[in-house]
Amino acid sequence: MNLVVVEIALPLRSPIVTAYGEVGERHTILVGVEDGPLIGWGEAAPFPGADAESTDDVWHALVEDTPLPPTASAALSTALTDLAARREGTALAVGVGATGSAPVASLAIGAGDVDRTLGDAERAVELGCGAVKLKVGPGDAERITAVTARFPGLTVGADANGSLSDEGQALAFEHAGAAYLEQPFDPAALAAHARLRERTSTMEVVLDETIRSAADAERVFAAGAADRICLKPGRLGIDAVVELAARAGAHGVGIKIGGMFESAVGRSVVHALAGLRGSRFDDAAPDGAYFTEDVGQAVGGGAGIGFDPDADRLTLRRARVPLSPGRGTVRA
Repeated sequence: MNLVVVEIALPLRSPIVTAYGEVGERHTILVGVEDGPLIGWGEAAPFPGADAESTDDVWHALVEDTPLPPTASAALSTALTDLAARREGTALAVGVGATGSAPVASLAIGAGDVDRTLGDAERAVELGCGAVKLKVGPGDAERITAVTARFPGLTVGADANGSLSDEGQALAFEHAGAAYLEQPFDPAALAAHARLRERTSTMEVVLDETIRSAADAERVFAAGAADRICLKPGRLGIDAVVELAARAGAHGVGIKIGGMFESAVGRSVVHALAGLRGSRFDDAAPDGAYFTEDVGQAVGGGAGIGFDPDADRLTLRRARVPLSPGRGTVRA
């Protein structure tokens, strides 16, 4: 088998603004595992500031056969899972047991003022989204209030990326009408998250950056720190997401399948895994949500992820190397 590694540059409709900073162009690495006429695909999309590795790190690790950083390892694991589904002629969702209903389309809205936020929310409605997630910081609750008032049919969540410092700041988002608050505090602040849960009644506490491994998840369960954990196949790999979803269910904790502003390859995986039992508020962004050009459509009709990506117009560099035995296995 061979490894196909393709770096792409995805042109954004507008910059992505989060607590980590601003991203003006999204670079990711498509990872293909080639076996005869079949290729299974995954995507490594480290986000600047949120992940320790860069796309350069991912590229060199895959091409030069050195130890893989988390997003590269997850992408390779996903590609192997996609390849297995293609061999069987089954959709990825069926292959991993994610047989629930289709996810609610959701759009992530970056930081900004109220007017910009309302404009982005209106675009989400035009795209057919039933949910939006606002990137927020301290004092941003008025943006939640504005969206819930203007678009009462939308499910509105908030994602602080660990930028809040106290419960008062967090509770302001519940009072504003947020259905959930994702990663309000520092990833290690489990006690603070548990205390926040005790004080909320209508807003779920979701932990994202805290969850990097099965051990992290078990600590969250033991601390009672989350109503729901965000599982990102782009960081964990498909096998680990499926395993952790089952563990969360056994502890009575819900899950959310998270995205990382990926191309249609990564988004197709999010859409597929959103059918896992206990999943809600998933980052199921529709096609055309973030990029003016993409490598395909996230909801395809074929085996595996449903389509073969076409990255020719977006390719920055491409390599094809032998796949070393034993690579690509990711466990939670």
